[in-house]
Amino acid sequence: MTREERTRIKTYYDREQYSKSNLSKNMPGLFDGTVEIFNPIRDIVKALSNTALKDLGIENEKLKEIWEINQMTTFSKKIAKEMYLNEEVFVEVILTPDDQIRYILHNVDDVEYTEVFGEIKKFKVEGEQVYFDDNGEEQGREYSREYIKLDTGTVKRIEKIDDDTVESPFILDKIPVSKFKNDSNIIEALNIIDKINETECYIGRIFGIHGDPWLHANGVKQFADVNSSNSKIKKNAQLLEEARYKNKRIINTQNSKEMEASFKYIELTNPLISEMQNDIARLEKRLSNLFPEYLLVDTATQNVSEETYLLKNNGLKTKVASFREDFIKSLLETDKIALELSGSSDELTENDYTYFDTFMENEKSSKLTTLSLALDVISKAKDIDEEYKLKKLIEKVTDDTLQDLSGLYD
Repeated sequence: MTREERTRIKTYYDREQYSKSNLSKNMPGLFDGTVEIFNPIRDIVKALSNTALKDLGIENEKLKEIWEINQMTTFSKKIAKEMYLNEEVFVEVILTPDDQIRYILHNVDDVEYTEVFGEIKKFKVEGEQVYFDDNGEEQGREYSREYIKLDTGTVKRIEKIDDDTVESPFILDKIPVSKFKNDSNIIEALNIIDKINETECYIGRIFGIHGDPWLHANGVKQFADVNSSNSKIKKNAQLLEEARYKNKRIINTQNSKEMEASFKYIELTNPLISEMQNDIARLEKRLSNLFPEYLLVDTATQNVSEETYLLKNNGLKTKVASFREDFIKSLLETDKIALELSGSSDELTENDYTYFDTFMENEKSSKLTTLSLALDVISKAKDIDEEYKLKKLIEKVTDDTLQDLSGLYD
C-alpha cells in the first residue's frame, strides 16, 4: 500500500473525502456534485477489530500489570484500527526512567526501517517532543530515536533532542519494535463507495428536476420586453419578472416566426431511477462480498450485531480468524520484549492469550441445541415405545380375559 493510498483511506475514515481539497484524489471522473451519503469504512474497521479482539486477555501475571499501565483494552483496538487502515504499523517498547514499560504506536509513514528476513535491523522515528519548562509552560523540541542492529549482534541506540545526540548500547540484543501487518484490502472499497455516492447524488438531482422543473420559454423577446415602447409587451415583462417561476432555471430559445411566447416545464419521462437503484444494490452486494465484516454492523445502532454471527459465512469467519492470528503473532513479539525489559524470564506463547471466539461459541451453542433436540426426540420416542408396549399388553390381557369369560358361558 502506497503513502497516497493510505492518505486517501484516512480521508474516508475521517469522512473528509469529498472536501474541495480531496475530491480530485478520488475515483477518476467523479461527479463534482458528489457528497457523502454512504460510507461504511468506520463501521467495517470497527466490526473487524471488535470481533477479532473481543475480550482479549493474557494469562501472564506480569503482563497483566504491563497491560493495565498501557490500557491495552483501548490500545489494542487502536493498533488494530491502524493496522487495518494502513496495512502495517509499528509498536515500540520502552523502559521509562521510573521503570515502567510503555508501548508506543508509530505510523508507518513516520518511521524509517530496514527489515531482513523478517527481523528489523534498523529503526528510526522522528517527531516533536512536548515538555514543560521551569515556568510550567508547554514547549516543543525536535527529537529522533534510532536503533541499529550491529554485526556483533548487539544493538546501538541513538537519541537526539534538538542538537544534543546521545549514543549508547541497548540493553537487549534485539530492536524493541514489532511490526503489526495485515493484508488489508480496504482500498478496494473506496471506488465502490464513490460510485454509490455519485449515483445517489444523480438520483437526488433527478428528483430535484421533478420537484423544481426547468421552464422552457420560447419567443420571450417578442412577448415581453421591459424596454419596449409597446405597453402590453412591457407589462408582460413586468408580470414575468414578478411571476412565481422567476427564480427557476429557464431555457430560452428564440423563434423569429412566432410573436407570442410559449412556456413549458421540462420533465424527465424516463429518469432511469429504478435502474440506478438496482445498480446501487448491486454495488452494495459487491461490497459485502469483499468485506463480509460489513454484515456485522447494525446500521440502526452502529453496533456489532450478534445476530449476524449466526450467518454461515465462511469468508467472514476466515477473515476474522486471519486478522486475529496476525495481530496476536505481533503482540506476542511485543510482549516478549516487554517481559525482557522488565527483567522477567517467563516463557510466553500464543496459548497464553485468551479471547472470545464468537463463531466457535455459536457453533458450540448450535451443537448443544441440536443435541438437546435429539435427546428430546429420543425421549419422546422412548415414551412412545413404552406406550406402544403397554397398549399391546393391555390388548393381550383383554383378549385373554375375553377368552376366559367366553369359556364360562360355553
